[in-house]
Amino acid sequence: MTEQGIRLGEILVGRGLVSEADLDVALKRQEVAGGRLATNLVALGLLAPSDLAILLRHQREVVAAVPGAERALAKFEAGFGADHPSTLRARYNLSRLLFLAGRLGEALRLAQDALIDLRRNLGRDHPWTKEAAAMVADAFTARAKAAAPATVTLD
Repeated sequence: MTEQGIRLGEILVGRGLVSEADLDVALKRQEVAGGRLATNLVALGLLAPSDLAILLRHQREVVAAVPGAERALAKFEAGFGADHPSTLRARYNLSRLLFLAGRLGEALRLAQDALIDLRRNLGRDHPWTKEAAAMVADAFTARAKAAAPATVTLD
C-alpha cells in the first residue's frame, strides 16, 4: 500500500469514520481485487464517494498544516511558557489538526493536556476550555468507534 493509502486509513480510523476491522476488510479486498484503498472502501459501502472527495481534500490540507502548527506551539512555549493562554490555544490547535490527520493517540494526549491547563488557567466556562473538552470527547468517541467490530465482510 502507498504512503497516501496508509495515511488515508489512519485518517478514517482516527476520525471514527471506519473501524480498524472495517479497514482490514477493505485492505483484504484490495489484495484480491486490486485498486486503491479508497476505491475498495467505496465498493464495500464503508464510505460514500462524496465523503471520499471531501476527505482527500482535507487530508492534503491537514497534513500540510501540521508542521506549521508544531512550529507555532514550540515558539509559544519558548516565548511565553507552557501555561500561557496563547500556548494552551496552540496546543489545542495542534491536537485538532492531529485528530483530523488521523493521529488519534497524539491528538488525545495533547487535547487532554490542554484541557487540564485551560481549566486551571481560564476556568471551566471559558470557550477555549469548552472546545478542548469537546475535542477530548471526540477523540474518545473516535477511538471507541475505531475499535468496533467490522460491519462488512467478504464472501
